[in-house]
Amino acid sequence: MDLYPIDHDIPHPDAVRVAGRQDRRQSGVPAGTEILTVDGALPVEFLSAGDRIVSRDAGFVTVQTVCHDHCSGAWMVVAAGAFGPGKPETDLALPSEQRLLLRGSQARALFGEAQVLVPLSELAGQPHFAFCANGPAQVFSIFCGQPQVIYAGGVELATAD
Repeated sequence: MDLYPIDHDIPHPDAVRVAGRQDRRQSGVPAGTEILTVDGALPVEFLSAGDRIVSRDAGFVTVQTVCHDHCSGAWMVVAAGAFGPGKPETDLALPSEQRLLLRGSQARALFGEAQVLVPLSELAGQPHFAFCANGPAQVFSIFCGQPQVIYAGGVELATAD
């Protein structure tokens, strides 16, 4: 099980235990996923280097690069409302290796941690999380120069850094 515990509210690379490598081609977000930016929510495909996005870790951060690639791996669906009303607003299909931030009672119940970054595949079988047959072929990966937790599609996801 690949878990990435976060020891405090503002995670940074030293506070995240990495138990495995993330395959960047098997993570990211599909076109149309809204990313919270300084200018409001924008679809990921509209982002480019120099844009500023909202990070849970550090407030506004500058996007260094946005890459798109083919995702041939498994996909999962995060059900609408999995994290409360409107979080996410609609079912959200993501690559199964995309890391998601779990906090509070969900993180404690499943992983014994206050906060944890976990690949979606580790949540298979839990309420609101299910594998799906396939997803969009293209995914967009956001790089900000160091790992960040960003607001994407109504959930908190890790950047590809």
